Amino acid sequence: MARVIPSSPDPIRLGGVGKYLADLIEDEAGIESRYVVLGHTQRGGTPVAADRVLSTLLGNHAMTLLREGKAGRMVAVQKGQLTDIDLEEPAGKQRLIKPETDQLVMAARAVGTSFGD
Repeated sequence: MARVIPSSPDPIRLGGVGKYLADLIEDEAGIESRYVVLGHTQRGGTPVAADRVLSTLLGNHAMTLLREGKAGRMVAVQKGQLTDIDLEEPAGKQRLIKPETDQLVMAARAVGTSFGD
């Protein structure tokens, strides 16, 4: 999990704990487990500080749910607040936006991002 990178100002880099934990959970619990690198999901790149804070908050909330025996829940951020919902609620549904009124879409188009339309 630790790699030595001599040219780095911080010569020891940690990483791979998500895969390690997923493998451990799978071995111990006997259920398929997967991991996600939050920064890759959000922007396709290396996580920044805000990503690390968000992943800590989401992970803590998920562990709290499990300690309380609440399985089958999905941790989410709604209206800026951490919450959780039953996995059946979003399953098989699409979340649609109105491109002509969505602030992110309008901002992206303002700087020249194309959505293929």
